[in-house]
Amino acid sequence: HEIRVDGVVLAVGLATSVLVAIVLSFVPHIGGERTLGTSLAPTGGGRRTTLGRGRQRVQQSLVVAQVAACVVLLSGAGLLVRTLTKLASVETGVRADHVLTLDMPLEGDLLREVMKQPQNFAKYEAVRERVAALPGVQIASSGAAAPLRASIMEMDVKAEGQALAPNQMMPHGAVRSVDPQYFSVSAIPLLKGRAFDATDRRGSALVVILNQAFAKKLFGDVDPIGRRVAMTGDVLRFTPFTGDWRTVVGLVGDTRDHG
Repeated sequence: HEIRVDGVVLAVGLATSVLVAIVLSFVPHIGGERTLGTSLAPTGGGRRTTLGRGRQRVQQSLVVAQVAACVVLLSGAGLLVRTLTKLASVETGVRADHVLTLDMPLEGDLLREVMKQPQNFAKYEAVRERVAALPGVQIASSGAAAPLRASIMEMDVKAEGQALAPNQMMPHGAVRSVDPQYFSVSAIPLLKGRAFDATDRRGSALVVILNQAFAKKLFGDVDPIGRRVAMTGDVLRFTPFTGDWRTVVGLVGDTRDHG
């Protein structure tokens, strides 16, 4: 979503091309002693036309400049192809083919509206059910942020029974609110435990799912299933979340959401 056609870049490129074309149209006449009419006049009887030293130097300089420009362009093109080949082989951790994402913003503060008003959950569920009923749709899901996009909330997270080393900063992670179908739609693999289900609702026991990288940051090589984590920090009071302990019920694969 960060890749787009930039109008400013296109305008600068067009202006540069026109300027270079105008300048180069005068280059062949630099150092020339003949008029345009003489240059266009046919030569007859085996007449030969010689170039002055100044003009020869100009032509030789143009050849050198052209070769240098070609080398730079070919090198850049080769590096670009190499980069695109590497990007195409990057494992993002999600399934991108035959998947459509839609943004459905709410009025006002999105996060507070979603978390404080249960009727908004009902609205999203109704939309999801209508989308899932469309011909050709296999499964539909809703969440606060689609995979490979930046999360709208990042928080400090502490793990129960895990003391921080001296001068060690509190682990910091992205928080996403998703429905039970989220991992199936995006094909994010469930490595351990379970995904969310219909019983994980407001008023029930607080549960959370961690990705593999963040679980390792919190618990090291210890199995995180059944352990508890909690969000903390000064930012917490400006969010609809609480600092209550949440039980880890699942471990999923990593996704490349940044860079």
